[in-house]
Amino acid sequence: MAGKFGHREKILNLLPVALVVLGLLVRLSASLEKPMVDDRSPTAKAMSIVSQITTIGLLAIVPIVIGNWVDSWLCTKPIFILVSVVFGFTAAGFQLMQLVQKLERDRKSKHE
Repeated sequence: MAGKFGHREKILNLLPVALVVLGLLVRLSASLEKPMVDDRSPTAKAMSIVSQITTIGLLAIVPIVIGNWVDSWLCTKPIFILVSVVFGFTAAGFQLMQLVQKLERDRKSKHE
């Protein structure tokens, strides 16, 4: 019983960190860009898209790595990996939707 209690204590100590990480992921994925005239150079626009694609990849991968680390630390495999997969891919999906919407807006404004 003492071993299980130790795991509960570790999970409770980890909860604030998990909530902060979740809050940052939600905040990052929920940040919507206001529509405005984009008068940047084509290179700057391409770098912005590359940056957003990199962010999508990191949002999918980093939570899984963290979940794996937490699972190995607490000996609770695969609970945190599964939770992190859900959060990571949800955040990456929202970011991907925002990127597609922005590219669609840019394409429509270019043809008008």
